Amino acid sequence: MYKILLKEKGIGSLKAKNILNSLGIGENTPKEKIIKEKQEKLDKIILSNKKWYLSISNNKERLISINSVRGMRHKLGLPVNGQRTRSNAKTAKKLNKY
Repeated sequence: MYKILLKEKGIGSLKAKNILNSLGIGENTPKEKIIKEKQEKLDKIILSNKKWYLSISNNKERLISINSVRGMRHKLGLPVNGQRTRSNAKTAKKLNKY
């Protein structure tokens, strides 16, 4: 079940382990052997994580559409929260490609 959460659902490794531990499901348990009640709880948790991610994505799009300074920096792939760009923005430029 752990690998399914990582690859298909897009949840990080630490969060996947925490979710499975909180529901009492082993990492190597196949999806077919999970009780229906636990499967429903797992689906609710996954859905709430997806809503949170979508809200962040929508916020970036909103900032870009209103042409705010933060939106423009998102669009250009620069650091958004006032970090320095002269010496250490290389990582942000690689990671923040929109």
